[in-house]
Amino acid sequence: MFESPAKRAIDPVFHGNPKTKEELWHEHFLREMNPNYLRSSLISLLHNITLTYLKDCTPIILYDKKVKTEEIQLFQNFLKNFPTSFTHGYIDDNNKLKEPNLLTIRQHCLHYIVFLSDVKRIANVLGKQSESKEAPYILYTHELYTDGLGASKPVVLNSWSDNKFSRQVNLFPSKVIKGYAGHRFTVAASDIPPFIFKRIKIDPKDGNIKVTWDGIEMRLLNLLAKRNNFSIEIVEPRDLSLGPGAAVVKEVMMDRADIAAAGLYVTSERLFNLDLSFPHSHDCAVFITLMSTALPRYRAILGPFHWHVWLALTITYLLAIFPLAFSDKHTLRHLINNSGWYWLFTIIITSCYTGCIIAFVTLPIFPDTVDTIKQLLAGFYRVGTLDRGGWETWFLNSSDPNTNKLFKKIEYVPDVRSGIRNVTRAFFWPSKRAKLHISSECFAPFQVALGFPRNSVYHDKLSGDVSRLLQSGIINKIVDEVRWEIQRSSTGRLSVGKVSQKVNSVQEKGLTLEDTQGMFLLLGAGFLIASGALLSEWMGGCSRKCTMKRTKPSSLSSENLVPNAYYEIRENGFNTSESTDSLNGQIINVSEESITVHNEFNVFEFSSKSSSADVDREVQEIFEMNHTKHALEQRLFEIESVKTNSPVGEYVNK
Repeated sequence: MFESPAKRAIDPVFHGNPKTKEELWHEHFLREMNPNYLRSSLISLLHNITLTYLKDCTPIILYDKKVKTEEIQLFQNFLKNFPTSFTHGYIDDNNKLKEPNLLTIRQHCLHYIVFLSDVKRIANVLGKQSESKEAPYILYTHELYTDGLGASKPVVLNSWSDNKFSRQVNLFPSKVIKGYAGHRFTVAASDIPPFIFKRIKIDPKDGNIKVTWDGIEMRLLNLLAKRNNFSIEIVEPRDLSLGPGAAVVKEVMMDRADIAAAGLYVTSERLFNLDLSFPHSHDCAVFITLMSTALPRYRAILGPFHWHVWLALTITYLLAIFPLAFSDKHTLRHLINNSGWYWLFTIIITSCYTGCIIAFVTLPIFPDTVDTIKQLLAGFYRVGTLDRGGWETWFLNSSDPNTNKLFKKIEYVPDVRSGIRNVTRAFFWPSKRAKLHISSECFAPFQVALGFPRNSVYHDKLSGDVSRLLQSGIINKIVDEVRWEIQRSSTGRLSVGKVSQKVNSVQEKGLTLEDTQGMFLLLGAGFLIASGALLSEWMGGCSRKCTMKRTKPSSLSSENLVPNAYYEIRENGFNTSESTDSLNGQIINVSEESITVHNEFNVFEFSSKSSSADVDREVQEIFEMNHTKHALEQRLFEIESVKTNSPVGEYVNK
């Protein structure tokens, strides 16, 4: 059977010495980059180097055996189009020139172009050189602010020659050591107390209005100016609609100012646009709410119990009494038998209330203050912030879920005064104004710094001075001085709250009229409720009588009634004026001896002898009499109906 030959046997690639995969790729993909192209690029590079660096002297071209045999075509093309005159020589296998006189033709101006297979052999070919042909590198620096105009002059710092410096000096010396020669820096400032603020004063000499600037950053700049021998000029930003911080940043970015001072917070956006100094202060974003004043004293009577307890007591006494009263066959027997439970419950509640009422009456009650974001979210608060200056965008990408939830319902105000005016707006009492509470939790910490233009030459020096001032405690002293100037009272003292370090001794305090007004208000409320209940009872009784009179038949008289002595007694109630058994005006004489006074009657003994059975019997008699009364009324109504509908005539009682 004929077998087909294997593919490897008939493929000519596998005969002899087959090429590797890398060689095949190189052959197919790099076919266009032929050696002639590479050689022409190398020749052009060598010609360019010759024209740039070797044209002042005649170059000497030296080559060895490898170049002469293997790269002869490259070497011929290189010499054929060489741009200047040259001299060439051959290097034998012993690293010797075939024509040694080539090295002594011109000793003072020699340029070599050497082609060697081993670069280390060049020392044997040319020999040791007595002088370095390398030109030294001169290093310069500048002395900045040599005059008040901000000019500078170059200064030779060092030189580099023979792989070493000519002298050992600091290559990066500190600049502006002697100051700025009285140069005037323009400072863009906005009114941001306490960092920098504007004051308008009247000159006592001529009466002219004078504008002065003060604050932490202003005093810091004055201190830096004295230290570094420069002066400052304060200018206000032109575009005030951006907000104080963004406006001064724009002034510096537009090269209209040299320094920005407006209590700038260090943010990523400002770090990208400006060079900020070392932070000189720390600030904190907080919430301002109305101060939690003490609750009125008339509400102190509600203090011992929480509103849950008051609700439970109200339901117990006012609502739960109805199902309890009529749950046992519409009788009051079970309430009378179990009266001790209600009495015990009332005693416990009363004892708990009276045991705590004194503390709530004599001591003021302060509600909880708003100090955290969770409290803001839990309450029904309207939260606002500034609509400019970065506050509207700084917290949009926050990773805190509470912050994101809070800024979904945020409101914006044009300035700080408008925000405080919204907080202190009084609807009833003007005394509610200016009572503010600052939250204890820091919503967002910020660092405060001065702003400089990007890559400014004076940034590093002034920033380093600010760092040293902070570390030495001078900035803390400046802060205390500014606080003293702003918060100083008319008596010459710092108008801040005093915190006593001593525990005040407990003193007895009597109840005032203000402390007891809640009790009288509660008593008056009870009288008002009772009066309303009594009035409703009267109105209900009157309306019921009027209804009964309208529905009572006109022909109804005592002759139509079925005679019943018991009913007459209960209905008439032994009225002497209508009694048929009267004495017709006769006078009854009663002597003192016929009157017996029982002085030994004991009410408590009599009440203790009564049993529950007697009470049940009396209650039963009351219900039976009521039932008899309703039965008689129903009987009279039936008789009246029969009399009216009878065809014979009126009913006659015999």
